[in-house]
Amino acid sequence: MAEKRPPAEGGLEPLPKETQKDYQKRMDAMRARYDNAVSMLQKRAYVQAARELDQIRKVVPSGYLELAQRLDAARSGMREDARRSVDAARAAEDRGDFDDATEAYRRARDLDPSLKVDEPLQRIADQKLLLGAKKCAEGKMEFSYGNNAAAVAALQEAIKLLPQSDPCYATAQEILKKLRK
Repeated sequence: MAEKRPPAEGGLEPLPKETQKDYQKRMDAMRARYDNAVSMLQKRAYVQAARELDQIRKVVPSGYLELAQRLDAARSGMREDARRSVDAARAAEDRGDFDDATEAYRRARDLDPSLKVDEPLQRIADQKLLLGAKKCAEGKMEFSYGNNAAAVAALQEAIKLLPQSDPCYATAQEILKKLRK
């Protein structure tokens, strides 16, 4: 029969009629999973580390090694990464890089669901619509004046900014198609 080791030393609950050899194998396998998760944590792969540590937490006894502290560290790292993503999103938004800003806000929300990013995401969507409409109008005007290079540049920008459901999106595509002939 297996002799139980304390959770603080990597011990698990012995299974009924489990041999010491099998118990040791199970402990070694769990320790390898734990060490792998700690390695992820040290590499700042907080999401993966938290996921693995949380899975381990579900199957080991309370007080297993430094599991609780490591899980807290992973979650704290995720929150810090989320804050950095929000900062990056704001910087991208300030320089008019709406796609990067949107991606960074979404990444921040994925890392920390408590963050409120709906308002900035809506603000970016509104800015894209306004700028897209402006670029579309510029492109149509340049096309009507025969300034094809300027029309192409403005209309391509409009297509990047506008949703496909916007009427000007289709108009921009039609004009670009004519210009390519």
